[in-house]
Amino acid sequence: MTKNIPIAAIGACLLLSFHSPAQAAAKKHQVTDAEQAACGPDVTSLCGNAGEDEDKILTCMKANRASLTATCRPVFEEGMRRRGLR
Repeated sequence: MTKNIPIAAIGACLLLSFHSPAQAAAKKHQVTDAEQAACGPDVTSLCGNAGEDEDKILTCMKANRASLTATCRPVFEEGMRRRGLR
């Protein structure tokens, strides 16, 4: 059975959006539909053991860059570059 990862967790490394410290704490990461579609399966298959912890998912995705699918890799890399997270 496949473990479903929440949209927020999938976006752990994507689309950081902080409007205020209070909002940042409540809504640390956001993800676009395109990012979810491209990388959701990779998060599930490579980082399912990270649960819903966004920081663990980000660390896992970075550690597994070489294993990302051809669909996810360019979306992930662009998101990291855009956010200065390399």
